Amino acid sequence: MNWDALSAVAQLIATVGLFVSVAYAGIQLRHSTRLARITAEGAAAAAFRDVILPIAMDAELARIWQAGLASPDALSVDDRVRFYYLSFQALKGAEAVHSSFQDGVMDQDTWTGWNNVFERHLTTPGLRRYWKDRSEMFAPSFQKYVRALPEERVGTTVANLTELEA
Repeated sequence: MNWDALSAVAQLIATVGLFVSVAYAGIQLRHSTRLARITAEGAAAAAFRDVILPIAMDAELARIWQAGLASPDALSVDDRVRFYYLSFQALKGAEAVHSSFQDGVMDQDTWTGWNNVFERHLTTPGLRRYWKDRSEMFAPSFQKYVRALPEERVGTTVANLTELEA
């Protein structure tokens, strides 16, 4: 075998090795992207669980949340403060989910579900009022998203389901 033949075989081996390396890197990248999406979705669920769980477990917080979504002015000053704290936590969770979607970490199907939740809650009188008073505490991109939501109430929240059943 001459040097030209050896050189051709070496180049072929190098090319195959490069192809295998690129394919492996692609598989690893896809796996990493999938893990990032799963992590983002888990973090979003945890953020809302941190808000919803105390409300679900505490009848007083549930009353404040329900009344606050419908009309924060109907709450006492102390209850309105608690409603605002809950609202801040809920909206910061929504902001994190929105950011994950914008950054391409969350897929469209998952975002569609979260967007429906946000539209139902962010169009309530209580969260509209909170937003009017406190929107500057949120990222400009999230502010733009909230401003683009419909002005009227989009649907039901857990807080007003019982009103519809009555």
